[in-house]
Amino acid sequence: PDVIISKMVTDRLKESDCQTQGWVLSGFPNTLGQAEALLTEGMKFEHFFVLDTPYEVLKSRIEGRSYDPVTGSRYHVTYLPSWNPKVTMRLKSIDSTDREVIDGVKEFNKSVKLLKQCYSDILFEVDGTQK
Repeated sequence: PDVIISKMVTDRLKESDCQTQGWVLSGFPNTLGQAEALLTEGMKFEHFFVLDTPYEVLKSRIEGRSYDPVTGSRYHVTYLPSWNPKVTMRLKSIDSTDREVIDGVKEFNKSVKLLKQCYSDILFEVDGTQK
């Protein structure tokens, strides 16, 4: 529920450390409802960044993910492989089906389109394919 999450975030952003030192949000707001709730509470961003990344790149980053059940550390076959043979032997795959990826990207793209409009005056689009 956008109202509950937004209230928790705005309450935290009103704390003195956030007011004096500033703050960075990652992945929030991710709906127009959350953005509107922040504006209603007087929370204003100086900058709004969006990482533009094509579907195929996102898919490749999702495929090949794994984790170590002993340490909880996460790995990726291409981007962050384990160099320890003992760790490699015990890695468990993090499975995501193509349908989950497609649905997640579609939902994300709908939300981002609205957020880009909402924050167009402070929007910075960044190429998400850069290393």
